Amino acid sequence: MDLQNTTIIIGGGSCAKKIAFDLLEKGISVTVVSSEENAGLCLSDFPKNTPVELLTQTRIIKCRGAVGNFTVSMDLNGKLIERNISNIVLAEEDRREPNFGLYGLTPSERILSLSQVNDIINEPQRDDRIKSGFKTAFFAGLLRETDPVITGQIMLLSLDLQSRFKNQVYILTGNLKVAGDGLEALYRKTRDEGVVYIKFSNSLPSISQQEDNRALIEFYDEITAEQFKFTPDITVVDEAIVPSEYLSELTKVFKLGRDMAGFVQSDNVRRIPVYTNRKGILVAGPSRTIQTRFDHDIDAANAGLSVYGLLKDSAPVPENRAEIDRGRCVRCLTCYRLCPFIAISLDAKPFVVGEACEGCGICAAECPKTTITIKGLSGPEISDRIVRPADLGREKVFTPFIVAFCCNRSASMARDLAVNNKLDMPKGLVTVELPCAGGISLDHILHALRKGADGIMILTCHEGNCHSEKGNIYARRRADSVLDLFDQMGLERQRLVVKTIASNMAMEFSELLTKFEEQIIVLGVSKIAKTKDIGDDKTG
Repeated sequence: MDLQNTTIIIGGGSCAKKIAFDLLEKGISVTVVSSEENAGLCLSDFPKNTPVELLTQTRIIKCRGAVGNFTVSMDLNGKLIERNISNIVLAEEDRREPNFGLYGLTPSERILSLSQVNDIINEPQRDDRIKSGFKTAFFAGLLRETDPVITGQIMLLSLDLQSRFKNQVYILTGNLKVAGDGLEALYRKTRDEGVVYIKFSNSLPSISQQEDNRALIEFYDEITAEQFKFTPDITVVDEAIVPSEYLSELTKVFKLGRDMAGFVQSDNVRRIPVYTNRKGILVAGPSRTIQTRFDHDIDAANAGLSVYGLLKDSAPVPENRAEIDRGRCVRCLTCYRLCPFIAISLDAKPFVVGEACEGCGICAAECPKTTITIKGLSGPEISDRIVRPADLGREKVFTPFIVAFCCNRSASMARDLAVNNKLDMPKGLVTVELPCAGGISLDHILHALRKGADGIMILTCHEGNCHSEKGNIYARRRADSVLDLFDQMGLERQRLVVKTIASNMAMEFSELLTKFEEQIIVLGVSKIAKTKDIGDDKTG
């Protein structure tokens, strides 16, 4: 087994298993790691003579290196082991949290969770708590919005209880989520089968637990304008799908971004479908977000394709990666803290892990000692790209010289689209393309002013759309600090603006720049531009 070209798959559920099978079919060695003793997997599940290793009762405790060359340390039932591997896929199972406490109820023979009812229905010979002729009530997002996965499961279980167990099923709901695939049709089918929906909008029911452990539900019916009491034989509380506690540990070990719910993939469209903020570390299925089993299968396929692509490309080192002058570095660790791709490692002083560096420029822009450089992003190099149009200033009417710093994943593409569509653009516009708006530094802005810019616009990705996660935020923060300097220089604050834009917003690109031009025309020639020889493009 070629461990150096192995992919570690973390998880013991069906999604992890599908990823393993997919990679094995592609000829890629896999190590499946599960923290559980009985992971639902065994070596006999896999084809014979395939390069697969299965580690159960094993927890990841440390990770070093970068894509193509990770070293993962693990605790195998008390024994420390290590594996050198190429890529990592997180497919750890999520967990269910029954909402008993939310409704003020205690679990009992008559008050069950959604998962308990699912188990009873699937193995009725082992559990006879649900009897024929019962009245069964489900709570579905009654006090807290539920998700389409839970809603779908409630509907499917209600159909089973209604038909197989001859129960009369009631679903008490607030805002019922039926936006998932097939849920609208499933909702209609449940109603056709006799399931009764009781919806609450203006007032909520009073819920209490009686001595016989059944729930007493009292409510005002908004349609009949009457008060009702309802005591079902079985009350089923809904559940929240949440990340496992172990997954939370893994995000810290691997230094991965998370969404608001705690799942691994941050709320960033650039991470879709299975990417994280770290090259070579992927996330799929129940570790990524709340999904159906069908969606888990799609994620598993995407993870397999992504791993194959990473191995095929052999993780080339970016040409324009960051470089640290370690002789001048004072070890403030600003770069180490801010790098969104975890491309800065430490020994005596920080150094750049070339395979992980995306060349965004955030570290270089934030370095207080300017000891970090990236090819093409230094002040003089940016200055050389800011060339005043030759015929600008020859007209009797003032035409502003405008410099727009553009992220190459959004604004630059919007600019190209605007040009192709022949949309209006300021005559004195010069655009400077950057790998990320977060790489715009004070030095870049000052160079634009020295070259005679009357106005400067920084165009970033929208929030949640930045490849570098917070590059747009850093750019705005840096612009705010420069505005304080503008005050000291006697420059109007309106000469520097930050706007967000997406790659398909050609019309908006045109409108933003033309309106900015109008604003600068009102302000007139920049105070600094007046003192410069505007015909000299080599100022820097």
